[in-house]
Amino acid sequence: MPPECSEKISLGVSILLGLTVFQLVVSNTLPETGFGGQPILGIYLTMNFTVVAITLFCTTLSMSVYSQPGPVKNRLMRKLFLKLLPAVLLVRQPRADGIEREMKSSLVIAETEIGTEEGDQDNISRENQEAIKSLPSDQINIHNDYKLWRQERWVITVVLDRIFFIMTATVYTLTIIVLVSRIF
Repeated sequence: MPPECSEKISLGVSILLGLTVFQLVVSNTLPETGFGGQPILGIYLTMNFTVVAITLFCTTLSMSVYSQPGPVKNRLMRKLFLKLLPAVLLVRQPRADGIEREMKSSLVIAETEIGTEEGDQDNISRENQEAIKSLPSDQINIHNDYKLWRQERWVITVVLDRIFFIMTATVYTLTIIVLVSRIF
């Protein structure tokens, strides 16, 4: 799911609840074989429960990073999460020229909305005309800065999601290998 989707947390909670109910229903019918009288399937379900709980925590952490306002100020974090790790984890970077192109088109739209007809300019003093023309460009710059910050947060969140996925998949795979090695 994309980082801006707030349904990630509710999906994780729903899966966690489903696993809990399934484990409660199945726990009484499992045979007592495995490690110290513990059913192997019970151990597997407990491991799944743990992995989903860890994944839910990681999702909450990445959503928290995404929802933070303002730019990333720490130089180490910027270098690590916006330059190095996206290249290693194959995260596509948003294109900066798209922002510049949008900024230019927004300026053109703002100038036409102000009104450049002769009749309009006669009723407004020259100082007010300059103030009116500078206002939309300032607002556009703030809006474009906000978009840039959002894109930076998006990249950081995707990098965190991929790191958490790799960690979770590694733990899950190692646990299955340990379980299978103990069976045979």
